Amino acid sequence: YDPRSRPSRMDEAIELLRLGWKGQPFSFEGRYHTITDMQVQPTPVQQPHPPLWVAATTTAAAERAGRVGANLAGASVDPAVHEAYREALSKAGHDPASFRVSNPWAITVTDEDPEAVWARNRHLYFHRWDYYRQIRTEFGDPDLDYGLEPSPEAYRANELIGDADTVLETLRPFVTDLGLTDIVVFGPAPGIDLRGEGHESMVKFAEEVLPTLKSW
Repeated sequence: YDPRSRPSRMDEAIELLRLGWKGQPFSFEGRYHTITDMQVQPTPVQQPHPPLWVAATTTAAAERAGRVGANLAGASVDPAVHEAYREALSKAGHDPASFRVSNPWAITVTDEDPEAVWARNRHLYFHRWDYYRQIRTEFGDPDLDYGLEPSPEAYRANELIGDADTVLETLRPFVTDLGLTDIVVFGPAPGIDLRGEGHESMVKFAEEVLPTLKSW
């Protein structure tokens, strides 16, 4: 398996999904797959098919998402990535306004001092984020540059910790400037008490952040 083949494998897989979702028997001869007389049942309730999402951290990946007419799971706040997606959608004859764009955030809603929360859970946050660094290394992807050697402090900026007003004030410019339609919220980092601190944060997000977020 060559990690460099992932883009072409994804393109072929999306083509297969769309063929299968039509509900009619089909055959396919591709670079990676050979299928003869397959029929996928039941057919999707959503027509012409369920929403397609393609993740991207680079402009090249965002362009592929736009080219195949998928929603963008943009794991980047680089404006160039999102602009590449919109341009690719337009070139492929799609209206960018009719597509969804998400961005993931690790959010802890708390009235406690954010730095105290960070200090208490820093080792858990480190394992959350360093896991993704290791995956990218194994896939042969370039490192996400945090400007520091891997350590808890290198990932501090990845964790949005604060009260509801702080969370909303931080998110608003990204929603506006990047044209986000969806915010993907990471749950508490593994190891954080889901019956205590983790649950309290999720309740605060649902009650104090989400209503305003949905109104934007």
